[in-house]
Order: sequence, then C-alpha cells, then structure tokens
Amino acid sequence: MGSPPLLSAVRTDADSVNVSCVSHGWKPRPRLQWSDGRQTLKPEKLDYSSGAHGLVSAHSWVLSSPSNAPWVSCSLVLSEGEELEGRVDLRNLAAVPETSSGLQTAVIILSLLLLLSVVFNGVLYKKRGNKSTRVPEGGTVDIETMRQAEDLVDIETMRQAGVDVTLDLKTAHPYLTVVSTGKIVRDSEENVCPPGERAYILGTHGFTSGNSAYWEVRLDQDNVGIKESWWVGLASGSVKRQGDVPATPSNGFWFLSSDKEKGLRLNINPNIILPANPRPQTLGVYLDYDKGVLSFINVKDNKLIVTVRAMFIEEVFPLFNPGKGDKAPMTILDVSHYKTDTVKVSVSEGESNVPPPAEEAETDALLASNQSRNHQTSESKDC
Repeated sequence: MGSPPLLSAVRTDADSVNVSCVSHGWKPRPRLQWSDGRQTLKPEKLDYSSGAHGLVSAHSWVLSSPSNAPWVSCSLVLSEGEELEGRVDLRNLAAVPETSSGLQTAVIILSLLLLLSVVFNGVLYKKRGNKSTRVPEGGTVDIETMRQAEDLVDIETMRQAGVDVTLDLKTAHPYLTVVSTGKIVRDSEENVCPPGERAYILGTHGFTSGNSAYWEVRLDQDNVGIKESWWVGLASGSVKRQGDVPATPSNGFWFLSSDKEKGLRLNINPNIILPANPRPQTLGVYLDYDKGVLSFINVKDNKLIVTVRAMFIEEVFPLFNPGKGDKAPMTILDVSHYKTDTVKVSVSEGESNVPPPAEEAETDALLASNQSRNHQTSESKDC
C-alpha cells in the first residue's frame, strides 16, 4: 500500500488549470485515473517509475477548466478493487497576471518546473522503521500521510512531551468567546464574524529551538456533536505584529483545518485536500521544532492524519480557530500529567485536571446559549 494521491494545481490561463498528481510506494502497480465527477479525463501525461525495493511511483497531469467542472480528482485503483482518491478545487486558484504572451509562457513553464520540483522532492518516502528526518530548506513544505493499520502512532511517547496549553486572551479576536480559564473557545453569538474575516487565538506559551511539545484539542461535546469547522496548528510570533495577512506558511501559519463540505485540508496554496479521513473527536498535535516536524493525530484511533515539515526560524505558538456555526466549542485538554516528570508549562497556580466549578458553569452557559442556534455552514477560510 503506497501513499494517497497528492494533488497540486497551477492556473495556466483564464480558463485552464494544470493539475498534477503524484503517489509513491506501491506494489503491485496501481491504475491511475482522472475524473471531474461527470466523466473520466484523459491525462496529458502518465508515468510510472520503480524505486527502492521495487516500489512503484506514479505521476500524471491533466488540463481542466473550472468552467467545465468545479473540481478534479485523481484516483489510484488497486487490483482488489480498493480505491484511494484525492481532489483539488479549481474555483479559487489565483489568476495568472497580465503579461505578454512570451513572458506569460515563460512564467507558466517556470511555475510548472518549480511545482514538479516541490512535488518530487517534497513528498516523504515512508519506510518501515526508518522515517526521514531531513529538514527542507526554507519555504518547502513536505506532506506525509499514513493510512495503514501498521501506521499507528506511539501516542504515549508523544505525550511525554505534553504541555498544558492555555489560550492567550490578549490575542483573541473580538468574534470569539473565551472561558476565563483559557481552556475553552467558540465563536461569539453576539459579535458574529463577518464573511471573509478570520477569528483565531494563540496559546500563551511559545516554542523555539530545543523544544518538542504535544497538546490535544477536543472537537466534540456530549449531546451536541462533533465540530465541522476549525483550525488547529501553529503561528509564528510575528503574526501578533503583522496584522491581518493571508494565513499561509510564508506568513507564519501552519495548520490543519476542517470544512463541512470539503473535509480536512492543509493551509497550502494551492489547497491540498486530504483523503477521506474521519473528523477527529480529539486532535493531537506534536511539534519537534529542530526537525521541523508538525504532526496531527486522531487520538481516538491513534493514527497519524498528516505530517507537515517546514523550517521554523522564530518562536511559534499554538493556534486555534473554533470556526463558525458549530454548537460544540473547542476545548484545550491538559496532557502535561501524562509526563513521567509531571512538569507543567504555562499553567495557572493550583489548576488541576478536573475543571473547577466556575469553568463548568461557564461551559454550561456557553452550551446553553447555543442550543437554540441554527447550525450554520461556514468555509474554514472564514473565521
């Protein structure tokens, strides 16, 4: 079983998009096919190559038009009939700037070459018992997804790096409601976040070289259901100073998000939608600063959702965005008690693992105030 298909897209002109699909580590060779939901698409190119241990890699690309179909999928079909599918949304890709035809052609060719370089050099090769720790040079983001039963993570080892994250009220946007203990956040009912704006909050404690850390976020609530709209990840310290900028890795944001319609995705341009993973009830986040590793874990199943690799050059802080319209709040769990040395970071004096009555009352008030709210649909890019 190889890696799920990784898709990237580049707009080549006003109504044409080049979509690339790559996957590694297969034996035997799968069948790769393209679709736009209405018909099977003929690829412009389809290559298979053999690497270490005879494992096969597949690479293909196709031209499509957002006016013909809103999305394109790349599927890997196995001999047993099992299928892995990845999709990319074609509707929100940045337009190619106005240039002369010759310069425009050069820009397109250069973009494609850079894209292919990132795809081929960025995808991590997964080997049993030997995972790469290479840190890519600045700006490169590598993606590693694991779907096999053998790929259960050692969550107890990760929890040895557990920290007690507390929300920094000074960084909270006005569209958020935060419990005074700094452990629970949700969107505000009175001050609703307008479309196109984002409402996030950072943790009080940042991480620099020499740090590894692990924290968990609860994304459901009893008798309420699971959250469908959220961001969880990291933001650099400069985010506090630079104001409202696009939430991209180049601006100091690295996070996993959930969207009701499109599922889980990473904040990478173009958007990379992860294969159909169940939305986690509790999300674990593991950071190894020096190795440039940021991993997201489905705690209930002990399975890795995705790992992002990037070079961090300044202090980074836990990032949370509770989305908009969900009845369930976002709850930060204390995992520091899992550590054998039981050292806590950024924790209020006398705080215990059992929520105090004041927090319980505030939590109940938050839930009660939202029982009558209609469930709203919100893209993860908004709030």
